Amino acid sequence: MRRLERRIRLLEQYVPGSGLDAAFYRALEERFRGSRAEIIERMQVYRQVAASLLTQTPHGDPGSFHTLDLGCGRGELLEVLSGMGIPARGVDLNRHQVREATSMGLNARVGDLFRALALTPAESLDLITSVHVVEHLPHASILDLLAEAMRVLRPGGAIALETPDPGQLQVGAETFHIDPTHIRPLPRVLLVMLMEYSGFVEVVARRFRPDPLIENPDVGGRLPPAAAARISGARDVIVVGRKPKAAAGTAV
Repeated sequence: MRRLERRIRLLEQYVPGSGLDAAFYRALEERFRGSRAEIIERMQVYRQVAASLLTQTPHGDPGSFHTLDLGCGRGELLEVLSGMGIPARGVDLNRHQVREATSMGLNARVGDLFRALALTPAESLDLITSVHVVEHLPHASILDLLAEAMRVLRPGGAIALETPDPGQLQVGAETFHIDPTHIRPLPRVLLVMLMEYSGFVEVVARRFRPDPLIENPDVGGRLPPAAAARISGARDVIVVGRKPKAAAGTAV
């Protein structure tokens, strides 16, 4: 028993599947992704995504709007959605980050995102979110994720996937590669195609989080608009797709 407990403690020191020390990975995120306060500010964009879907929920009641955040990390997005009265829950493999989320009263648990989806009843969710996760997955796993999302979303529900945008040159050439657990960058046109291929409709890609340089007229003003967008434009992209609504006369 003591040997097993010792083995578990050793395993808890690493980011699952990566071989990286979990404390190091947390420090890496703090330095290059941002503090909790910065990420919460960044997550405000999802208020618009959720609010748009809420208008289609009976009576617009946030309490009946069910959301699952895959790879919830420290729970920044859960905090934003919970602040809207939405019963958001999340899952993440990193027990250290989940511990931080639950310490704030957020509904997060340690687990694999595919297992979480497999255990979710069909047509029971209104929104699935996943922030900076798909770039960690093999291509076939992304298709599996989308297939499961299609199963568990209610008709008219949506999935929102956020990833670094390699169309921004600094992201594609440098910042994407800082995280050693990234597999490959996902161009937004590919992510749109993957969603459409999986049956999602009204798929929209929204670029956001512009580089501060482009907002500086002394720098951005010297560049042609097309060059500015590539060199120091938006660094992330959110791709949102909807599950088709039930056909007329079909029970929902």
